[in-house]
Amino acid sequence: MVREEGIPLLEIVKNAPKSGEVYIGGVDIAVSPVMPKSKDNEVTEIPPMFVHRILFNPVDSEIYSFALPFDGNDFFVVFTTGDERKSIRISVDKAK
Repeated sequence: MVREEGIPLLEIVKNAPKSGEVYIGGVDIAVSPVMPKSKDNEVTEIPPMFVHRILFNPVDSEIYSFALPFDGNDFFVVFTTGDERKSIRISVDKAK
């Protein structure tokens, strides 16, 4: 993640694995900001969620980038393809 002109941008880089098998098709992406917790370690509100779909093409490398409609520095990102789901927590690169 980077920030351009104050707007957080999610950048996704797809590179073909060494096995040569390249995924082709839709990837659903859900992003929400990490919400602050209360004193009793509870999330105090439901975070907003941004959902986007990208399509991987039959090429070895691709870059996708899109702006998020909310501010923050830490985000949860969930990637879903067919029956596979991966989630990560990422932070905005404050150096850019």
